[in-house]
Amino acid sequence: MSSIFTYGYGFSKNLCEDITSRFLNTYLPRHNLVVNIIHRGMKREGVYGWCDISTERMSRPRKFMIELQSNMPRDLYISTLFHELVHVKQWVEGSLSFRAGKVLYNKEPISQWDYDEQPHEIEAHSKEKELFEIYCNMPVGDLSTKLPIAL
Repeated sequence: MSSIFTYGYGFSKNLCEDITSRFLNTYLPRHNLVVNIIHRGMKREGVYGWCDISTERMSRPRKFMIELQSNMPRDLYISTLFHELVHVKQWVEGSLSFRAGKVLYNKEPISQWDYDEQPHEIEAHSKEKELFEIYCNMPVGDLSTKLPIAL
């Protein structure tokens, strides 16, 4: 069973935990993960979110830190959180990895591509849109409804 911890300001704790728990229970149910989600001002960094490993164990990480911009509009918040959770899945399943001081996607250094052309970002952007549409069309308050298995 995974653990979700939320911190910061300018976010809905219920929305954050609902999205994260549905994602982890659907796509990573057999993994014991710790996901810390920090909401803070990130405008100076020019991003809406980050996902990083928060452990010294670089191979097969199980502890993650997601940082999200505070006070985002609801739709942008949902999309961004799904985007970062796709990165968690990439790390857990091994398509994203860290070796010899480099982040790799399917064993290729991501530094060889510009940000918009990095394969793991292309995948995350694609999946965030798909997950956003599905989540926004789920029955309100129906916690038994899972996200679709195929991702």
